Amino acid sequence: MPSPSSGVSARRRRRSTRLPIEKVHFHEVGAADSIADIVGACLAFDLLDIGAIVCSPLNVGSGTVKTEHGLLPVPAPATALLLVNAPIIRAAARRWN
Repeated sequence: MPSPSSGVSARRRRRSTRLPIEKVHFHEVGAADSIADIVGACLAFDLLDIGAIVCSPLNVGSGTVKTEHGLLPVPAPATALLLVNAPIIRAAARRWN
């Protein structure tokens, strides 16, 4: 069963791509490792009785990226819509030598 957040994601993705909602495709969401990560994290939160999750502002990056949909800004439009009202920063990535 889809989560309530997947409906929000689909609507925002549809808004950013102007596709009908039944044509919206989520890259990576169906991959087994993504599902295992999400289920594992939720299980750990439940078993450890975690009541809240707090994080620092998300570094969304900047620039552009080549995708199967063409050249997109970073963050991509659908991601930017999901991050509305979220604390974000745009910092350059550190290079490790």
